[in-house]
Amino acid sequence: MEHKLTKEEYAQKMKEKRLFLFDMANQQLIKTTSSNELYLNYLTLQGKLLYTVTNTLLVQTQKPDAILLKDVAHWQEDGYFIKNGEKGTQILEPGKEYKKRDGSYGCSYNPKYVFDVTQTDAQEEKKEVDYKSVISAIVYKEKIKPQIVSEDSTLPRPVYYDVVSDAMYVLKGQEMNEMISGLIREYIFIEVKNQYSSYEEAKFCVLSITQMICSRYGIENKNESIDCVNHFNGMDDKVIKSELQDMKRIFDSVNQRMEHGLYMKGKNNYRGHEER
Repeated sequence: MEHKLTKEEYAQKMKEKRLFLFDMANQQLIKTTSSNELYLNYLTLQGKLLYTVTNTLLVQTQKPDAILLKDVAHWQEDGYFIKNGEKGTQILEPGKEYKKRDGSYGCSYNPKYVFDVTQTDAQEEKKEVDYKSVISAIVYKEKIKPQIVSEDSTLPRPVYYDVVSDAMYVLKGQEMNEMISGLIREYIFIEVKNQYSSYEEAKFCVLSITQMICSRYGIENKNESIDCVNHFNGMDDKVIKSELQDMKRIFDSVNQRMEHGLYMKGKNNYRGHEER
Protein backbone atom coordinates (compact mmCIF):
# COMPACT_ATOMS: atom_id res chain seq x y z
CA MET A 1 0.00 0.00 0.00
CA GLU A 2 1.36 3.42 -0.98
CA HIS A 3 2.45 5.53 1.96
CA LYS A 4 0.37 8.71 2.28
CA LEU A 5 2.62 11.69 2.92
CA THR A 6 2.06 13.81 5.98
CA LYS A 7 1.88 17.60 5.59
CA GLU A 8 5.47 17.88 6.78
CA GLU A 9 6.71 15.16 4.40
CA TYR A 10 4.86 16.73 1.47
CA ALA A 11 6.28 20.17 2.30
CA GLN A 12 9.80 18.71 2.47
CA LYS A 13 9.31 16.92 -0.85
CA MET A 14 8.16 20.13 -2.54
CA LYS A 15 11.10 22.01 -1.03
CA GLU A 16 13.53 19.45 -2.46
CA LYS A 17 11.89 19.72 -5.89
CA ARG A 18 12.14 23.52 -5.83
CA LEU A 19 15.79 23.41 -4.82
CA PHE A 20 16.48 20.88 -7.57
CA LEU A 21 14.84 23.13 -10.20
CA PHE A 22 16.56 26.29 -8.98
CA ASP A 23 19.88 24.44 -9.15
CA MET A 24 19.02 23.24 -12.67
CA ALA A 25 18.29 26.82 -13.74
CA ASN A 26 21.53 28.11 -12.19
CA GLN A 27 23.57 25.46 -14.00
CA GLN A 28 21.87 26.38 -17.27
CA LEU A 29 22.60 30.07 -16.62
CA ILE A 30 26.33 29.31 -16.60
CA LYS A 31 26.08 27.26 -19.81
CA THR A 32 23.87 29.79 -21.59
CA THR A 33 26.03 32.82 -20.85
CA SER A 34 29.19 30.94 -21.87
CA SER A 35 27.95 30.21 -25.39
CA ASN A 36 26.77 32.70 -28.04
CA GLU A 37 24.62 29.99 -29.64
CA LEU A 38 22.90 29.04 -26.37
CA TYR A 39 22.41 32.70 -25.45
CA LEU A 40 20.65 33.33 -28.78
CA ASN A 41 18.41 30.32 -28.11
CA TYR A 42 17.64 31.69 -24.63
CA LEU A 43 16.61 35.09 -26.04
CA THR A 44 14.46 33.41 -28.69
CA LEU A 45 12.68 31.33 -26.03
CA GLN A 46 12.25 34.38 -23.79
CA GLY A 47 10.48 36.22 -26.61
CA LYS A 48 8.19 33.32 -27.49
CA LEU A 49 7.23 32.17 -24.00
CA LEU A 50 7.17 35.39 -21.91
CA TYR A 51 8.42 33.34 -18.96
CA THR A 52 10.59 34.54 -16.08
CA VAL A 53 14.36 34.27 -16.47
CA THR A 54 14.45 31.19 -14.22
CA ASN A 55 11.64 29.40 -16.07
CA THR A 56 13.11 30.24 -19.48
CA LEU A 57 16.38 28.66 -18.35
CA LEU A 58 14.47 25.59 -17.12
CA VAL A 59 12.71 25.26 -20.48
CA GLN A 60 16.02 25.69 -22.30
CA THR A 61 17.47 22.78 -20.29
CA GLN A 62 14.54 20.45 -20.98
CA LYS A 63 12.82 21.65 -24.17
CA PRO A 64 15.02 24.16 -26.05
CA ASP A 65 12.84 23.98 -29.19
CA ALA A 66 9.61 24.85 -27.32
CA ILE A 67 7.03 26.95 -29.19
CA LEU A 68 3.98 27.23 -26.92
CA LEU A 69 3.73 25.70 -23.44
CA LYS A 70 0.63 25.02 -21.32
CA ASP A 71 -0.28 22.61 -18.54
CA VAL A 72 -2.58 19.63 -19.16
CA ALA A 73 -5.68 21.41 -17.87
CA HIS A 74 -5.26 24.40 -20.20
CA TRP A 75 -4.62 22.20 -23.24
CA GLN A 76 -7.78 20.26 -22.40
CA GLU A 77 -9.74 23.51 -22.00
CA ASP A 78 -8.66 24.35 -25.56
CA GLY A 79 -9.87 20.94 -26.75
CA TYR A 80 -6.48 19.28 -27.15
CA PHE A 81 -4.83 16.32 -25.46
CA ILE A 82 -1.24 15.33 -24.74
CA LYS A 83 0.10 12.53 -26.94
CA ASN A 84 0.90 9.23 -25.22
CA GLY A 85 4.42 8.94 -23.87
CA GLU A 86 5.22 12.67 -23.95
CA LYS A 87 7.42 13.97 -21.16
CA GLY A 88 6.50 17.25 -19.48
CA THR A 89 8.78 20.21 -18.88
CA GLN A 90 9.13 21.28 -15.26
CA ILE A 91 8.88 24.95 -14.37
CA LEU A 92 8.29 26.90 -11.15
CA GLU A 93 4.85 28.47 -10.99
CA PRO A 94 4.64 31.61 -8.79
CA GLY A 95 2.39 30.98 -5.81
CA LYS A 96 1.22 33.15 -2.94
CA GLU A 97 3.11 36.15 -1.69
CA TYR A 98 4.24 35.91 1.92
CA LYS A 99 5.86 38.16 4.53
CA LYS A 100 9.37 37.29 5.67
CA ARG A 101 10.69 37.65 9.21
CA ASP A 102 12.59 40.82 8.27
CA GLY A 103 9.34 42.44 7.07
CA SER A 104 10.06 42.10 3.34
CA TYR A 105 7.84 40.07 1.01
CA GLY A 106 8.68 36.95 -0.93
CA CYS A 107 6.87 34.63 -3.31
CA SER A 108 6.48 30.88 -3.03
CA TYR A 109 7.05 28.74 -6.12
CA ASN A 110 5.43 25.43 -6.93
CA PRO A 111 6.87 22.84 -9.35
CA LYS A 112 4.61 22.35 -12.34
CA TYR A 113 4.66 20.36 -15.60
CA VAL A 114 3.89 22.01 -18.93
CA PHE A 115 3.76 20.58 -22.46
CA ASP A 116 4.61 22.08 -25.81
CA VAL A 117 2.10 22.39 -28.65
CA THR A 118 4.17 19.84 -30.61
CA GLN A 119 3.40 17.31 -27.85
CA THR A 120 -0.36 17.62 -28.35
CA ASP A 121 -2.83 16.67 -31.06
CA ALA A 122 -3.16 20.34 -32.04
CA GLN A 123 -2.18 21.27 -35.57
CA GLU A 124 0.47 23.99 -35.44
CA GLU A 125 -0.68 26.97 -37.50
CA LYS A 126 1.87 28.66 -39.73
CA LYS A 127 0.91 32.32 -39.73
CA GLU A 128 2.24 34.79 -42.24
CA VAL A 129 3.83 37.83 -40.66
CA ASP A 130 1.74 40.98 -41.13
CA TYR A 131 4.64 43.39 -41.62
CA LYS A 132 2.49 46.53 -41.73
CA SER A 133 0.88 45.64 -38.40
CA VAL A 134 4.26 44.96 -36.80
CA ILE A 135 5.60 48.32 -38.01
CA SER A 136 2.54 50.14 -36.67
CA ALA A 137 3.01 48.34 -33.34
CA ILE A 138 6.68 49.35 -33.17
CA VAL A 139 5.92 53.05 -33.63
CA TYR A 140 2.73 53.02 -31.53
CA LYS A 141 2.77 55.97 -29.09
CA GLU A 142 6.33 56.85 -30.12
CA LYS A 143 6.86 60.60 -30.54
CA ILE A 144 9.68 60.06 -33.03
CA LYS A 145 8.46 58.66 -36.35
CA PRO A 146 10.73 57.14 -39.03
CA GLN A 147 11.87 59.32 -41.93
CA ILE A 148 12.75 57.62 -45.23
CA VAL A 149 16.04 58.85 -46.74
CA SER A 150 17.56 58.14 -50.15
CA GLU A 151 19.76 55.10 -50.80
CA ASP A 152 22.84 57.25 -51.29
CA SER A 153 22.55 58.70 -47.76
CA THR A 154 25.46 57.92 -45.46
CA LEU A 155 24.08 56.49 -42.23
CA PRO A 156 26.03 54.52 -39.60
CA ARG A 157 23.30 51.85 -39.85
CA PRO A 158 20.52 51.26 -42.45
CA VAL A 159 18.02 52.23 -39.74
CA TYR A 160 19.51 54.87 -37.48
CA TYR A 161 18.35 56.94 -34.54
CA ASP A 162 20.42 60.13 -34.32
CA VAL A 163 20.68 61.33 -30.72
CA VAL A 164 21.74 64.85 -31.73
CA SER A 165 18.82 65.56 -34.07
CA ASP A 166 16.47 63.27 -32.11
CA ALA A 167 15.29 61.74 -35.38
CA MET A 168 14.86 58.24 -36.83
CA TYR A 169 16.21 57.66 -40.34
CA VAL A 170 15.40 54.68 -42.56
CA LEU A 171 17.46 54.02 -45.67
CA LYS A 172 15.24 53.51 -48.72
CA GLY A 173 15.27 50.17 -50.56
CA GLN A 174 15.82 47.80 -47.62
CA GLU A 175 14.46 44.28 -47.47
CA MET A 176 11.45 44.15 -45.12
CA ASN A 177 12.93 41.96 -42.36
CA GLU A 178 16.09 44.04 -42.31
CA MET A 179 14.15 47.28 -41.99
CA ILE A 180 11.81 46.00 -39.27
CA SER A 181 14.56 44.43 -37.17
CA GLY A 182 16.47 47.71 -37.56
CA LEU A 183 13.46 49.73 -36.39
CA ILE A 184 13.05 47.47 -33.37
CA ARG A 185 16.74 47.86 -32.51
CA GLU A 186 16.71 51.67 -32.74
CA TYR A 187 13.47 52.08 -30.77
CA ILE A 188 14.90 49.78 -28.09
CA PHE A 189 17.91 52.10 -27.99
CA ILE A 190 15.58 55.07 -27.47
CA GLU A 191 13.96 53.12 -24.63
CA VAL A 192 17.27 52.56 -22.78
CA LYS A 193 19.51 55.43 -23.95
CA ASN A 194 19.21 57.39 -20.70
CA GLN A 195 20.81 54.48 -18.86
CA TYR A 196 23.94 54.53 -21.04
CA SER A 197 26.50 57.06 -22.22
CA SER A 198 26.49 55.87 -25.85
CA TYR A 199 25.02 53.37 -28.31
CA GLU A 200 28.18 51.26 -28.03
CA GLU A 201 27.72 50.96 -24.27
CA ALA A 202 24.03 50.10 -24.70
CA LYS A 203 24.65 47.76 -27.63
CA PHE A 204 24.59 44.41 -25.84
CA CYS A 205 21.35 45.22 -24.02
CA VAL A 206 19.79 46.67 -27.19
CA LEU A 207 20.67 43.69 -29.40
CA SER A 208 19.51 41.20 -26.74
CA ILE A 209 16.07 42.78 -26.33
CA THR A 210 15.79 43.21 -30.10
CA GLN A 211 16.19 39.45 -30.52
CA MET A 212 13.42 38.85 -27.96
CA ILE A 213 11.03 41.20 -29.79
CA CYS A 214 11.90 39.76 -33.22
CA SER A 215 11.28 36.25 -31.86
CA ARG A 216 7.94 37.37 -30.40
CA TYR A 217 6.64 38.78 -33.69
CA GLY A 218 8.15 36.29 -36.13
CA ILE A 219 10.70 38.70 -37.60
CA GLU A 220 13.97 37.32 -38.93
CA ASN A 221 16.59 39.27 -37.03
CA LYS A 222 18.96 40.97 -39.46
CA ASN A 223 21.07 42.61 -36.76
CA GLU A 224 24.65 41.65 -36.01
CA SER A 225 25.52 38.69 -33.80
CA ILE A 226 25.49 39.05 -30.02
CA ASP A 227 28.75 38.29 -28.22
CA CYS A 228 27.64 37.19 -24.76
CA VAL A 229 30.86 35.32 -24.00
CA ASN A 230 32.95 38.48 -23.82
CA HIS A 231 30.16 40.51 -22.25
CA PHE A 232 29.54 38.15 -19.32
CA ASN A 233 33.15 37.01 -18.90
CA GLY A 234 34.22 37.36 -15.26
CA MET A 235 30.76 38.40 -14.01
CA ASP A 236 29.26 36.90 -10.86
CA ASP A 237 26.21 34.66 -11.51
CA LYS A 238 23.94 36.91 -9.44
CA VAL A 239 25.01 39.98 -11.44
CA ILE A 240 24.38 38.12 -14.70
CA LYS A 241 20.90 37.04 -13.60
CA SER A 242 20.10 40.57 -12.43
CA GLU A 243 21.07 41.91 -15.87
CA LEU A 244 18.90 39.31 -17.61
CA GLN A 245 15.99 40.29 -15.37
CA ASP A 246 16.50 43.99 -16.18
CA MET A 247 16.40 43.21 -19.91
CA LYS A 248 13.29 41.10 -19.40
CA ARG A 249 11.55 44.06 -17.70
CA ILE A 250 12.39 46.35 -20.63
CA PHE A 251 11.23 43.68 -23.08
CA ASP A 252 7.93 43.32 -21.19
CA SER A 253 7.36 47.08 -21.29
CA VAL A 254 8.04 47.34 -25.04
CA ASN A 255 6.02 44.21 -25.82
CA GLN A 256 3.01 45.44 -23.83
CA ARG A 257 3.06 48.73 -25.76
CA MET A 258 3.28 46.87 -29.07
CA GLU A 259 0.47 44.48 -28.12
CA HIS A 260 -1.70 47.44 -27.16
CA GLY A 261 -0.89 49.02 -30.51
CA LEU A 262 -1.96 45.87 -32.35
CA TYR A 263 -5.15 45.70 -30.26
CA MET A 264 -6.04 49.31 -31.03
CA LYS A 265 -5.30 48.82 -34.73
CA GLY A 266 -7.63 45.80 -34.71
CA LYS A 267 -10.38 47.84 -33.03
CA ASN A 268 -9.97 50.66 -35.53
CA ASN A 269 -10.10 48.23 -38.45
CA TYR A 270 -13.29 46.73 -37.03
CA ARG A 271 -14.88 50.16 -36.59
CA GLY A 272 -13.95 51.07 -40.14
CA HIS A 273 -15.62 47.88 -41.38
CA GLU A 274 -18.79 48.69 -39.42
CA GLU A 275 -18.97 52.21 -40.84
CA ARG A 276 -18.61 50.97 -44.39
